[in-house]
Amino acid sequence: MKKITVYILISMVAILLFAETPYQTANAVGVMLSYRVTDDGMNLDCQVIAGTTGWVAVGFNPSNAMQDANIIIGYHANEMTMIRDDWGTSPSAHTSDVGLGGTDDIISYTSFEEDGNTELHFLIPLDSGDTRDQAMTIGSAYPIILARGQNSSDSFAGFHAAAGFASISLVEPTSIDEDNNPVPAPLSISRYPNPFNPTNDIKFAVNSQSNADLVIYNVLGQTVRNLGSYQDGNHDVVWNGMNDNNQTVSGGIYFARLTSGNKVKTQKLTLIK
Repeated sequence: MKKITVYILISMVAILLFAETPYQTANAVGVMLSYRVTDDGMNLDCQVIAGTTGWVAVGFNPSNAMQDANIIIGYHANEMTMIRDDWGTSPSAHTSDVGLGGTDDIISYTSFEEDGNTELHFLIPLDSGDTRDQAMTIGSAYPIILARGQNSSDSFAGFHAAAGFASISLVEPTSIDEDNNPVPAPLSISRYPNPFNPTNDIKFAVNSQSNADLVIYNVLGQTVRNLGSYQDGNHDVVWNGMNDNNQTVSGGIYFARLTSGNKVKTQKLTLIK
């Protein structure tokens, strides 16, 4: 059975269809990167797939092996996506941007693990403003490093099974004619500002034969508020910061989870008081 999870660092959430610009691809050492610039010209939408049940990674614009690369590394474990925004600190080492005083600039992500393959999807800004990330511009080409871990190496520090180099070229986004669009994903998400107080506006589009259930959870995985079940179409739901007993919850981290069949989208929400 295919396993899937999605986790978004946002607060007030808009769940919309992603741009339909065609993907370009780059390959090395059995790792394939599919990428495209989103229609707003602000973000890079990426899919990394490799024949491993361990971690996969891509590093953008390295200067020498890993050094100076903006590295996105992730793996799928226990029905969860584990992902980190790293910086290449030397030709053979990397660590998290946050640990270096920078910021985690991954906008959204999801992962799959099936038949010995791991697939990692993520969205990052072309220019995060983080001094640890080199800005990328449309019309330019950049070297990349692609890597995969050994099977079952579910760790950000696991050894490489293989690593190699390729390049990408960022082209202007192009809209596909509506009549030729593929069927939209069952659940679709984009980023919106964070944190929030006192209410959280959750907008989403559902394209699925199964109803989509929207539930708020706390950091312990306990249900805080069941916001209902929704059919195909566009929806706008406001969470007022209360639980199912109509009691106001405390400030902190919560998760909005949208589930339809075996598809799941989860969003990290920061409520400030």
